[in-house]
Amino acid sequence: MEPLPFIESKTSSRKWFVVITIVLCLAGVRVHGQTGFVSNENFVIYCTSSRIPRDKNNDELYQKILQENQERAEKIMIMAERYKKEFSEEIFDQTIPYGKGTCRIDVEITSEKKHRAYFYPKTTSKHHYSNIEIKTSEQRLFESTLAHEIVHLVIDHKLGTDFIPRWLDEGIASIQDGDKTRIGRRIQIMDYAQTDNWPSLEEVMKVKKVTSDMHEFYTMAFYFTQYLSSITPKNSLNLVEFGQKTKIAKDKKDLDEAAKKYYKMSFDELEAQWHAWVRQKYGIRMPIKQNKLPMIKRVNPLVR
Repeated sequence: MEPLPFIESKTSSRKWFVVITIVLCLAGVRVHGQTGFVSNENFVIYCTSSRIPRDKNNDELYQKILQENQERAEKIMIMAERYKKEFSEEIFDQTIPYGKGTCRIDVEITSEKKHRAYFYPKTTSKHHYSNIEIKTSEQRLFESTLAHEIVHLVIDHKLGTDFIPRWLDEGIASIQDGDKTRIGRRIQIMDYAQTDNWPSLEEVMKVKKVTSDMHEFYTMAFYFTQYLSSITPKNSLNLVEFGQKTKIAKDKKDLDEAAKKYYKMSFDELEAQWHAWVRQKYGIRMPIKQNKLPMIKRVNPLVR
């Protein structure tokens, strides 16, 4: 697959930076003067920050911010290349050829409260490429967010995001999430197990679009993917094909057929086995549902 037309070697990156900046400005896309930029045949990376000096005539401060963003962009490039290689080998046991499927990464360094991250695959008549947009803190960017989004990129390169459902796509990518996020999900899944009050797995599988605040969805997707991976640890194709069947399933009957084909049990049995796996993983006993006993009239033996 050919790289995008505007992607060339680093020697011409400055020339194309000017051209791309002009095009983006004409298109109404905002590019800060202190945006860091770096590119190769795999990635085009822009990095800016919400830190804009009040004194626009302070060239020294502008240059300092530009240098910081340029260093971040270069670090993002190094990490993105490493993640792309590692994840493709880890998930699919093979690497993605250099220059196949270019990805543009737009990063804005801001407070963690404004966190958001999206992956957009795009296809034209001649090219397939993708965009990653991240708005988060520098710590969270390099701790987990960039890795999470690169997993989506690797899956898109190998399978296409239309091939597998959102629950499996996010379930695989969520393995790269940071400790704080994982702790929150562990607390949530343990609460489900302790109370035996689980969200519907069938409804989770119907989700088409997700946002970063859909915590219940991410928790269910992550742990169910982990469970299925534990059943067939050396056969990722089994998991992928099952996921694809759930994506095109029209009703519960289709889910049952998929579960029986790939895991030799009904969908309800698969869901129950997953619940049991979670309880065993965290040492949680099955809640005992007590039936109300009839009132017994007590007799005082001393009263005749």
